[in-house]
Amino acid sequence: MTAIRKHILLILFSLGLSLLVFLNRPQAQGVTPDFLPAPTAPASGVDCKEKILAALEDNSQNGLTYQIQDGAGSWNLTGISGKMRTFQWDSYRNGPVFDLVQVYTRAQTRGYPLWAAAGVRMPAHYTVHDSASYQTYFAQGHGDQPYYLSFVAGLSDREQIQQAFDQPGGQKVQLSIAGEYVSERGIDWKGCEPVDSDYCYLAQFFESLEPAFEDGLYGESNNLIKTGSASATPLEGFLIWPMEILQPLDLCQPAGFDNKESHGNLGEVP
Repeated sequence: MTAIRKHILLILFSLGLSLLVFLNRPQAQGVTPDFLPAPTAPASGVDCKEKILAALEDNSQNGLTYQIQDGAGSWNLTGISGKMRTFQWDSYRNGPVFDLVQVYTRAQTRGYPLWAAAGVRMPAHYTVHDSASYQTYFAQGHGDQPYYLSFVAGLSDREQIQQAFDQPGGQKVQLSIAGEYVSERGIDWKGCEPVDSDYCYLAQFFESLEPAFEDGLYGESNNLIKTGSASATPLEGFLIWPMEILQPLDLCQPAGFDNKESHGNLGEVP
């Protein structure tokens, strides 16, 4: 009986020793304990930003330039699109909802992209100017339903805008503004034309939220032209310039559209 017990104890000891050796064996790098390959970490936003900045450095045409076309001044800003998000102004009154796109440029004074409006969803009977009349609203062809205003050439609705900018680093774009109210010293928004257009109503209002320079010009656009700097968040300011897609790119992995709406009018941008 004693011999049998010793034999059983020897077997148990051998099994325990084998289990201890198994548990303390060295793990192969990149392999989890269940023998499945470790998941590959997705590319980070930092990697995407680095790819965009590298692409900008390879193209000397990117940046802010001024020229005269047909006797009128024109400012042009070329860059690469980044993330897209929505931004609602005056949410208490169901205000306009902007689809904003980050635009990376070669500007040396900024370490972050500026924001530009690709389109805006306007609610029925709403205007950012309280002085605009109900008759003027209908005279522009609007009815009692919300409508969408695109600032991107060739794209007419919100679905097209979202599809075009659903991927950071997906488009090479150019923002352009031209007219008799545009000069080398900046943009005189008081002379925006056509004066009764939705575009001028929106641009004049949002540009007027910033203090004026010594020459009387004001707004996010003139701040960019005069200083080379731009706001880092939509709450601080964004450009409302006509936009054109110059070339499709494929610099980053698809990120999808951020449908979470940021709210302005003394609110916080999450």
